[in-house]
This record gives sequence, structure tokens and C-alpha cells, in this order.
Amino acid sequence: MEITRENLDSIALYPFRSESELMATLQEFIRIYNFERERIPELYDSEQGISAYLYYFFATNVPKGIELLKRIYERQRLSFESGPVIDIGMGPGSFLVSWLKFFPDFSNEVIGVDTADLMVEQAHEIFKTYFPNIKTTFKNNYRDVERKENATLCFTHSFNEMSEGEFMKILDYFKPERLLFMEPGTHEVFHKLKAIREKLINDLNYQVAYPCFSQATCPISLDSEDWCHQYVDVRHEVSIERLTQKLNKDRRNMPTIFHVYHKKNLEGKVDKSGIIFRILKETKFSYDFIVCSQIENSNQLRQVRLLKKQLKARGVSKKVIKSFIPGTDIKFKIVEEKNAFTIIELN
Repeated sequence: MEITRENLDSIALYPFRSESELMATLQEFIRIYNFERERIPELYDSEQGISAYLYYFFATNVPKGIELLKRIYERQRLSFESGPVIDIGMGPGSFLVSWLKFFPDFSNEVIGVDTADLMVEQAHEIFKTYFPNIKTTFKNNYRDVERKENATLCFTHSFNEMSEGEFMKILDYFKPERLLFMEPGTHEVFHKLKAIREKLINDLNYQVAYPCFSQATCPISLDSEDWCHQYVDVRHEVSIERLTQKLNKDRRNMPTIFHVYHKKNLEGKVDKSGIIFRILKETKFSYDFIVCSQIENSNQLRQVRLLKKQLKARGVSKKVIKSFIPGTDIKFKIVEEKNAFTIIELN
């Protein structure tokens, strides 16, 4: 399925009569989504609102989901393809479409849950049109879904909307082998998910596979004003890009919180030295970052410095360094430890 305006026109529940009607609807939709969130259920009660979601969030979240799935390490991917996938709060199936585009040979069942009837109807239309050979189950209530063995349970912009108790009930119902979170990249959501991370690891025998290096405690304290999140840098099809430009919205560089957990022990070494936590101000002589890495069996934050003269001598272009964003895995070796920072070289 290619995400284009023409393709969306063919599956939207509501046929917009003109460009001006679409733009006006999208502007009102975005305003409510950002500033009157208590009214969001109203948007989901109309075909026009669901179609606005399709053109804006669905169209831009599908490539976002694909980019995040690329961060699942290759040694883990076979595990994800080995059982059904379940998305809680699926909307019209955005992340499930990302999943099928990323795993083109996926042959297990695709399951989605959303409380909005019209979201479920829109998902049926998308999958009937573009994935007719995939077995699908779409329900309004997760308890209407048959429990599945060896499943991946996904929370895509839904964990942030539920209480810890609600989350634990869903987790206990499905008892999945794998857990995946794709949530808003905010301080509040991070600290909420961090508390769940500790419970998953310490009480429920899950292992964090991304973004952390080990099962050790996160180095960010619960009372910290800082938080760990990632960015995704995506490019959209021309007609979708044009739409976001008309709306004056940046849907290319999007903050998110992406976590992956497994029940089974994952063998093999992940080929990385650190994950970029923050990009610091470039100096005349260096590029500086804060990275999260494993030091003496604990996850720790440290400030690292790449010297420009060393990069030039090794033929590493400025473009490569400028492509680094929070969440980027990097491989490096330590050159020299300083009081305030560590000088490194890229491997």
C-alpha cells in the first residue's frame, strides 16, 4: 500500500467535496486534538472526523512506524514474525499497516482493538482493499479477542491514555511474549513508562530489548526534569508532504518514545556502544552529545565529544554527524577520559 492522496481518497469513509473542505476539516481537527482533547471522542463519532484522521495522522504515522520498526535489531526480528500482532488503540490500523510493510512476508494474524466503531470500520476498509489475504480481527473491546500464544502486544499512543491498572489488566489478559510501545515523546509519558519498565523487568520476567543496553535501572530518576525519548526523521510521499505544508505542520521530525520487551532470553550481542540521548551545542572543534551506555553493568549517561580533526582525518563527513538524532545507535571507542567529558572515535 502506497500512502498517497489518491489512495486515501479511495478508502476514506467520508468523500470530501473539495480541497477547501478537507483543509478546513483538518485545521479544526488539529485544533481540537491539540487544545480541546476532551472533545476528541466527538471527532471519532463522525465519518468526516475519521477521514480527517486518515489524511493527517494515518498518512504520516505509517512511515513513522516503519522507521521505528527498523530499530528492532536484526537478531530479534524473526521472533516478531513468528506470532500474531495485537494493537491496542489501533485507530484505523496505522501501526498494523507499518508492521505489514516492514514485515512483507508476515503470515500470522493481525489484530486491532479500538473503542470507536468508525475507526474499526475504517480499518476494515483499508485491510479489505490493500491486504485482502491477511487474516484480521478488529474489535471494540480487547476481551472480545481470543487469547493468542506467542503474540506481540502493541500500545500505539494508547498507553498514555490509560491507567496503570488498565494496562496491567490488558497485559494479564493476553500474556504476550513481546511488548512494544510507541507513545508520545513527552516527559509525562516517559516517567509513566519508566515505572512500568521496572515492573516488567523485576516482577514479570520481561527483558528490555530497546532502547536500553541492559536490565539495569534507568539512569534517569523519577523526580528528574529530563526524559529519554527518540526522534524519527521521515519523508512522505509528495501529495502527503504538500498537505502537511499547507497545514504548516512538521510531520517529518517527530519525537516519540519507543520501547521493546521480550519474555525470552535474547542471545547474541547487540552491536552498539551507546544510544544518543541528547545533541549538545556544536563547538568550533567538536560535536558533543550525551549518550546512554553500559558502564560496569549499569546504564549510565555520559557526555562524549567527537573531535572534528579526527573525523576529517578518517574521512567521516559532516553529513553523517548531522544525521544523528536522539535515539540513534552509535558504535565508538574511548580515546581519552576528561573530567567533564569523554573523547571518543566512531568505529
